[in-house]
Amino acid sequence: MGWKDFFFRGIKKEQSIVETKKSLLQEIESVIEKIRKDYYTNDSIQIELNDELPINQGEANFDNYPYKVVIGVKGCSEKQDLLDSEWITLKNTIVHELTHIKNRVQMNKDTHEKITARIHSLPYFAMQLIDEYSAYKAADDRFKQVKLMSDEIDVQNALRAFWFAKNVARLRAETRYSYYYNNITAVIVHSLRNKNFPSIPETYAGYNNMCRDLMGILSKYNSKMPLNYDEYERAGKELWVALLKMVPIEYQQDFRKNVGVKWV
Repeated sequence: MGWKDFFFRGIKKEQSIVETKKSLLQEIESVIEKIRKDYYTNDSIQIELNDELPINQGEANFDNYPYKVVIGVKGCSEKQDLLDSEWITLKNTIVHELTHIKNRVQMNKDTHEKITARIHSLPYFAMQLIDEYSAYKAADDRFKQVKLMSDEIDVQNALRAFWFAKNVARLRAETRYSYYYNNITAVIVHSLRNKNFPSIPETYAGYNNMCRDLMGILSKYNSKMPLNYDEYERAGKELWVALLKMVPIEYQQDFRKNVGVKWV
């Protein structure tokens, strides 16, 4: 084989690799578009593939219109195809993020304005948790996932940490809110992916009842979506009563401060 044959074979091989990368990413974009059309909204959505996020992660961005959905495709550019399990994970991520978009699109203008004017308030907290429950449930119902990112005992211990100011006093209120919200999100994930949840002996009394009541409230309000502002207010009050079931009376005043919720 002469040098020209070798040179052109090399070019064709590089072209084939580029086409393979492009083909898989195009297929992923087609899957996103199909799910969007079949199950969600015709509203304008900006869709972006991010090769730094894994396929089980995505983002829904509401800062500007059209809203933007980011889907993780890390490693996909080096592959010709995905395993069946990887496709299911990716589709789960797509449904999850599109559900966030759907919930925001369906929220009426008055509710949206009142909620966003009171960021980190109890109604805002309720809106975020109901939205997160809605997204996880919609995605897992359609494309089942069982992976948990934490052990249940760790979730229980993490929730207890907010009883004590010494654990969070150095943190800004916004950071405390974010940490607590993420811990409650972990409860949501465990409840949907572990049919026996809560499934461990209580280390702290009230944990099991808190979890059951919390999920019952989220399920109830999710079934009524879209909600108005008054319903988010009621949901927030019900969620707070449920969350207090795990907190001893002598710690409830500090707990109220430690979770970062704005009460006025």
